[in-house]
Amino acid sequence: MDRLPTELIDRIVYYVESFSDYNGSHICSLRELDNWPASHNISRQAQRALAVLRLVDKAFCRSASRALFRYITIRRDFGPTFLPWFEVLASSEYALYVRSITFELRPMPRERLRYVQLPEEVANRLPSLLPKFENLKSVHIWPFGGDRQEKTITMVAPILNSIANLPLHNLTELGLMVGGTPYLHDLFGKLNHDTPVTQLAQRIQNLHVIGDLNNMTGLNVLLKSTPNLCSLTIEGSWLTTKRLVHRKITFGQTTPPLRFLDLAEIKISSNHLLALLEECKGSLRFLSLKAIELTAGSWMHILSQINKNLNLYMFLLTYDEPEEKEEEHWDLKEKLGLFHWLDEFKITWCVHGDIQRQVSANRLAAGLGPLSNAMMDEYLSRPSLKSAMLEKDYQLLMSRSWDFEKHQNQW
Repeated sequence: MDRLPTELIDRIVYYVESFSDYNGSHICSLRELDNWPASHNISRQAQRALAVLRLVDKAFCRSASRALFRYITIRRDFGPTFLPWFEVLASSEYALYVRSITFELRPMPRERLRYVQLPEEVANRLPSLLPKFENLKSVHIWPFGGDRQEKTITMVAPILNSIANLPLHNLTELGLMVGGTPYLHDLFGKLNHDTPVTQLAQRIQNLHVIGDLNNMTGLNVLLKSTPNLCSLTIEGSWLTTKRLVHRKITFGQTTPPLRFLDLAEIKISSNHLLALLEECKGSLRFLSLKAIELTAGSWMHILSQINKNLNLYMFLLTYDEPEEKEEEHWDLKEKLGLFHWLDEFKITWCVHGDIQRQVSANRLAAGLGPLSNAMMDEYLSRPSLKSAMLEKDYQLLMSRSWDFEKHQNQW
């Protein structure tokens, strides 16, 4: 049998790589359509399928290996098997396929105790092994969660220093934990000092932070030291309840050219959320708000300001409500179009539809393809906000400024 063309093999591998373990795959496809910073996870289903494809022949092995080794996650406790495994990978031909490395740091068992210092042998070997990943573009360093999270954060600095001292000029994406510990301030807070870490920060274009946002000092220091950001992802911890953003998120003196903003699993007031959007409204084109719970203000005000002031090419929204609102929310989905004009909770669905219609118009004007799927079609079929409100109420809403709800303490 004749060998399949390389292009066809690559398309088969690409399809297999896209297998998803969850129902949100349509969101991933939307992001990919617009060159959203890539996800660094390949589903277990895809990993198993790629491993099988590598056994077909040399052509499939080469193509599937590129996909399988593109994003690697080191889920190690830095025990005795870590260095040999990492050395073998770094010395193999597959090292050139690696684009992203995620370090998931875990305490190391020692007798009946667990200690969290980065073993000296590992710290000494990383600087010589990491340069072999010549095409490395992204590094994420996530500490172990739970009771020992604060202690494992101390392991981040040695790894980050090792990376910063390497000639990895393609490295433009960084993922870090934020929290109450001062390590971010110690590493990035000396903006007037030209250190390898601050030089690395200058190159970072895609930043992903996860963790406890109750202490905003570390996050704001990090944002001030990364003036060339194009994308920013801020997540509350995936291990605990949503994290509260209780202070304004601020950049440096010059707002970076931020095009992508992704906020997830956090509690925030409408004032703090809109202050962040206002700061980067000139360049922002892609906005994702996932599982956001408002502590003050209203979604009505947020969505109307987004609709009025942002020139978006994509908008994704899933928001959480207090328990007393949930039943009302799910009931109204079945009665869309049959609501009373001034029920704010129902009218938010209309302004969301207005935003998606504006997104479609913006994409058309920019020469981008349409976002076509069942979810988007449902948004576009909703009544307009203007038709769902009395004229005087609509004009009053449109006259509000960004900070209209600054001093309000309502849901």
